[in-house]
This record gives sequence, C-alpha cells and structure tokens, in this order.
Amino acid sequence: MKYLKKYNESIKTLDSLSNEELEEKLEWLRVEQKEIQEEILNVNKILTKRKEEEQSKYSKSLPESIFDFNEEQLEWVLEHHHGTTSEHYKIAQKYLSQLKGVFQIGFNQNTNQFYFNISSSYFMNDVEDEFLLKEEGLKSIQFLAENLKKHDDYVEFGVTYAFTEDYNDKVQIGDDIKYGGYSKIKMDSIEKVLEAIVSNDLYSKDDVSDW
Repeated sequence: MKYLKKYNESIKTLDSLSNEELEEKLEWLRVEQKEIQEEILNVNKILTKRKEEEQSKYSKSLPESIFDFNEEQLEWVLEHHHGTTSEHYKIAQKYLSQLKGVFQIGFNQNTNQFYFNISSSYFMNDVEDEFLLKEEGLKSIQFLAENLKKHDDYVEFGVTYAFTEDYNDKVQIGDDIKYGGYSKIKMDSIEKVLEAIVSNDLYSKDDVSDW
C-alpha cells in the first residue's frame, strides 16, 4: 500500500501513535480501501467477461434440443445460483423454454439448480373445464425428474394454480411420488398428480364462483 508505506517502515504498534497520527493513518486507509475496492470490481468485471465469452463459445457446441443433451451438458444448463452469469442464464432460458407445462422460478439453494413450478392451467382443456393430459408437458416433467439433482432423495416441484392462491403445494418425485402441502399424499404416477392438481384448481374455481 503506497500511502501506508511510511507507517509500515517506522511504526511498530498503533498504540504508539498519537490521535492525530491515527486520524491521518485512518484517512489513508480509507483511500487505500476505496482503490482496492475499485480494483477488485475491475478484476471481477474482466473475469466475468472472459467467463461469459467462454460460455457463449461453449453454447455453440450444444444440441438444438435440450432432450439431446448429454449428462455434462444438462448439468451445466440446469445450474443456477447467485454466481451464475447473465450469459449463462440467457443460454439456459433458450433451452428451458423448450420444456412445456413447467416454468423456472428462481433456484433451489440445496442443489444450486433451477427450481421449477408445474403449471395447472397448461393441463386444462381450453374448451371445457377439465383435466387434459398433454404428452409434451408430461415428458418435460419426467425429463426434469430424471435429470435434476435430488435433495433428500427426491426432486421437488412447486405448483402454480390458475385459480387457487395456495402456494404451499409441492410435488416430490423420487422412489415415491407425493403431492400436497404440509401433509403430502402418495400418488401412483405423475399423470395422477397432474390430474389431482387440475381437479383441486377447478374445485377452487367453483368455490370462488359461488361467492
């Protein structure tokens, strides 16, 4: 530190300094701190830029379809946390948009991967208020259940309803499949879970319309 060099050469302890000398030392420490913070910021910007350039180059080697990714490519595109670059996020969104019936909402802090919600409205018949199993949506959920990292032996999804304001329901897929809020029910299949989600949502809609 160029401003503190004279102190480092001649001063043994802070206790030996007068109040005026301490104030002067503190002033230069603050100057040094500001310069160091600015340098850290600039170094981080350069590192981030280089990292994003590498990620952009890497993305050009990826298949067109996320369903054709190998294990390493999937682990990379599903990674998400506070340290994820904007370039990584942009590339991931391009591929995650290929998944149907689900959408990403933040990240799972236990796995540092994207967290997904299942969309109830996607599995509703647009003409009649009833459950409609859409194969693309089922395929996407099964795909994520097989490729996301497990926590406590299962992959967890949130649920976004069209009508009910219940935000606590979860779907947990592991050796067993469970669905519900604080008390979850074991289900026979993902198809049965989707049917239950839509049924609960439409039941809520009927309750609201009766008010």
